[in-house]
Parts: sequence; C-alpha cells; structure tokens
Amino acid sequence: MGRKQTEEVNISFRKLGELLERKGKKWQYLRDNGISPGIVAKMKDGTGHTDTRTIQKVCELLKCQPGQIMEYIPAAPKDEKEEDTAPAPADSDEELPAFFQE
Repeated sequence: MGRKQTEEVNISFRKLGELLERKGKKWQYLRDNGISPGIVAKMKDGTGHTDTRTIQKVCELLKCQPGQIMEYIPAAPKDEKEEDTAPAPADSDEELPAFFQE
C-alpha cells in the first residue's frame, strides 16, 4: 500500500491552542471529552482536515464560536517571487498606480 500524499491544509487551529491556554486547559482536555487522539493531533499539528462535527463538538466543549478556534490562512502563490519582480507588459494600456510609476 502506497503512502498518501499530504494535502496542504490552509485552516490553522493556532487559535484553539491559545483559547485552551487562556481557559487553563491542555489539548488532553479535548481527548478526555471524546475527540479522538488522532484528530486532536491533526488540529494541533495542522496536518489534516477536520470534520464540521468535530468543530461543533470543540465549540460546545469550550463554549465558543468556530472563528475563535480556527482561521483560514491563504496559501502563498508558488511563483510569488517571480510575480514581485516581473515588469508590467510594455503594451499595457492600463494606468499603473502611482507607487508603481517611480
């Protein structure tokens, strides 16, 4: 059986760790209250997708809203450096913003 390729996850549960800390709890609290150790590890490490039922259970346990435990982090474009240094096309009729006209 081959290894699964890791799919990039753009949802961060960093806020969940911070909320647990503010409430004086550890990640173990989630495991002790019915969230499987594997799912808790995925949320803590940012290595997998999390089902909405799990998010709901966490929100019920911590009496919070989903936005208090997770956030979307957009992926950086793969060619970001190339885009930053690429000159504007010479035949462009569009006027560039002033900060590009130096």
